[in-house]
Amino acid sequence: MMAKEFTALYLRNGMQNETSATTYAIRNTQYVLVLAYGNPLRRDDGVGWVIGERLAELLPEEAVDVRVLHQLTPELAEPISRAERVIFVDAAEPARRMNSASDTENPLKRVVAPDDSDDEPGAIHWTEIQPSSFTAQPFTHQVDPASLLAAAQELFGYAPPAHLLTVTGADFGFGEGLSAEVANAVEKVIEQIHRLIERRRLGIGE
Repeated sequence: MMAKEFTALYLRNGMQNETSATTYAIRNTQYVLVLAYGNPLRRDDGVGWVIGERLAELLPEEAVDVRVLHQLTPELAEPISRAERVIFVDAAEPARRMNSASDTENPLKRVVAPDDSDDEPGAIHWTEIQPSSFTAQPFTHQVDPASLLAAAQELFGYAPPAHLLTVTGADFGFGEGLSAEVANAVEKVIEQIHRLIERRRLGIGE
């Protein structure tokens, strides 16, 4: 059911499906795809935008494809299938806060920092993502990273290695600008991603 549901949603958005063989022939596996997303009008939820825009300025286009987005959508399955590696960049809620919160208190379904990790504001976490069944939020085309990887595999024949990089936020209220703790983490994230891409470019193992 996953492939059929995703294909229907993909085609409704005006995209043309491709066979796995065709996609494999045109796949460019020489670049890293960075998908940085969030809501820049909800303070720390916009950290993905800040990181994505900085990376786009600093890194060469031939090495990385940076996309700054409000949310993940089904159309991203196709560029994901052509990348060598994917890095999803998002903000995360502190686990201690969300463990006691109801779904109505987390209406944007934000990522939650791992329970067994440092979830203080500004904490940086790398989590390996594996493909999983396709799921979309009701009344929206928004999907999660694991679903997009599964769709890339099902529809285009390839899902690259992928990680979710999150920065734990402190303030998700309405407004622009990052909290001090999250702003201080931005350069560290950029350094980590830059180092990963340089090691890949030089053929150095991780």
